[in-house]
Amino acid sequence: MSDFADPALLGRYRLRDRIGRGGSSVVYRAVAGPAPAGCPVAVKIADPERRGDAATADAFEVQVGLSACVDHPNVLPVVDSGEVDGRPFLVMPLVEGIDLSRRLAAAELATTAALRVVGAVAAGLDSVHAGGVLHLDVKPANVLLGRLCRAPGVSRPVDVTDAVVLTDFGCGARVQEAPAPPDQFVGSPRYAAPERLLGARVGPAADVYSLTCLLYACLAGRPPYVGDVPSVVTGHLGGVAPSLAALTGLPTALDEVIAVGLSVDPADRFARCADLVGAAGAALAA
Repeated sequence: MSDFADPALLGRYRLRDRIGRGGSSVVYRAVAGPAPAGCPVAVKIADPERRGDAATADAFEVQVGLSACVDHPNVLPVVDSGEVDGRPFLVMPLVEGIDLSRRLAAAELATTAALRVVGAVAAGLDSVHAGGVLHLDVKPANVLLGRLCRAPGVSRPVDVTDAVVLTDFGCGARVQEAPAPPDQFVGSPRYAAPERLLGARVGPAADVYSLTCLLYACLAGRPPYVGDVPSVVTGHLGGVAPSLAALTGLPTALDEVIAVGLSVDPADRFARCADLVGAAGAALAA
């Protein structure tokens, strides 16, 4: 249930059950429009203890601004935003399904399914980059799988079944923005590019690196580097991922693809996310 005394407190949206949460926010299933009809949506709202916090408000505002730069079927848009009781909120189309992290907790994906999921995320990321935006937190928990419901403010007139969408630009930035220092890192170290961990300047290659980690996780059921945070960071900076072929029995040519995508030097990685997926598909078909 909602933590609001009045489930219609947001005015335009009637909050239903809680369906997820992040580090400082919670996500509700909600309905937009008058009862009994209305479009199902997801409402992400800051935690009560973040009420009136300027940094939280700024972070939500950044997500709205970055979302406005992107229009792609594999990227979940922000369709509305506002504030209630000092807590900022975002409204997005509802995806009825699960996130990729929950799917991988059950088992790794078959190669065809892995290529479909990673290919969809790659298409979204390349569009994001073309709009001058970086995601910077590509990981299974930010990939939603299921039925993408139509929502107000979105041109798509019908639901999309079997959708794959990238969400959460909470760590995102515009390409020209200065990087955050290492002691201000926000994100998931297991999927972070070396330059992000070091606080160096980042570009689209950082998302290519994270997408390579995502591909690895889809096929192996785990990211390239596991363990405590120092061990994971050492792995990323060392630049030698455990062999996928040895872990899974997949073609050794795939190890070469992973090695390019996980190059420590951003200039040595694939130029586009689609190039990574194309190379992986060719390696698996060999």
